[in-house]
Amino acid sequence: MKEAPTDILSLLDAQGGDFQPDAYLEKFAPWHWTYVAGYPLLLTTLLAAEEGFRDDKGVFEYVKGQRSRAVGRIPQAWQDQFPTRGWGECNVSQIAMAAKGAAVCLDKACQAIRSLELAFAGATNPALNELDFYQFVRLRPAIYVLRDLDSKQKSLLQATRLNADEEKIYSDLVQKICALREEAPTAATTKKAKSFLALAAEGRGITLKNAQLIKAFLHEVRFGHVTVVAMADRTDGGRKVSEKECNSAESLFVALDEELSAALRRIKPVWASRG
Repeated sequence: MKEAPTDILSLLDAQGGDFQPDAYLEKFAPWHWTYVAGYPLLLTTLLAAEEGFRDDKGVFEYVKGQRSRAVGRIPQAWQDQFPTRGWGECNVSQIAMAAKGAAVCLDKACQAIRSLELAFAGATNPALNELDFYQFVRLRPAIYVLRDLDSKQKSLLQATRLNADEEKIYSDLVQKICALREEAPTAATTKKAKSFLALAAEGRGITLKNAQLIKAFLHEVRFGHVTVVAMADRTDGGRKVSEKECNSAESLFVALDEELSAALRRIKPVWASRG
């Protein structure tokens, strides 16, 4: 397994042209504004491909058991780049938040990642401990907002005062958001997707990938011009939409790219080939 990168920002997905690394590290990273894309899927991969685990709980217990080692193996370069008192302790709740796909603080995201990396490194299945681990886990700051939304666009995203044609467009967008998940959409997933779109219309921070998805969809259905910009701080330059959290309804829809997800699904359990 390859060594962890020395630049903490290299763990981030590609960001927009207006992304300011220093602003992210100072204004957002110390709070719950960063998702760990791929984390839940890597846990599922560990369960499916490593012998001895009976269920999700067993995998979680194993990974959380690595957190003390993980704290002691955080690269000094990460600590120097993002100085915080939080590097010295990793609570079980931090692993749990990453496991369910919730946004976390940057240092806790890194500790959760290191804990999972150690679990993969100690696997008996060589396909797991030889995996290029950091190819499959990416940090996604939820610091982007949709700008220049007009009343018609806001009505669409919030599903208010829609005619029959607009209802169909809205339904298509909801399905597109739900399709970011590998599982077939449920009523609960659909409800969460609708909440995500409504909060995005309010100006809550979301990830660049999903902001671009919404922008592209609105353009495709000829619903006017929308821009995507990085927030300057948690008040969005004084707009004060929310200083406490990003768009928490996005958590279900922060997924790895399909190519990477497919690569993880191809990892086979060793015992499956035994006679």
